[in-house]
Amino acid sequence: MLARGLSVRDIEDAFKDESGRLLMSKTAVSQLGERLWDDYQAFAKRDLSEYAQSYFEHSLAVARQQQAKILGAPRRNEPRASLARPG
Repeated sequence: MLARGLSVRDIEDAFKDESGRLLMSKTAVSQLGERLWDDYQAFAKRDLSEYAQSYFEHSLAVARQQQAKILGAPRRNEPRASLARPG
């Protein structure tokens, strides 16, 4: 089994001509599988910290927009509406 569920047979099937003849050697298929797996592991382990901050900032902005829609955007010098019930 190679490349996260991709088998040697899967790779071989991708590199066959119309008659079913393999266009790569078995060694080349094996090396390709190893390369795909290495590339996948590097991709899966990459640093995403710069995106996490952007995602957080975007989520916060969306939440603020939703809050403004629910509460109503205050006009200039007008206090924001309160959710507290009188009484």
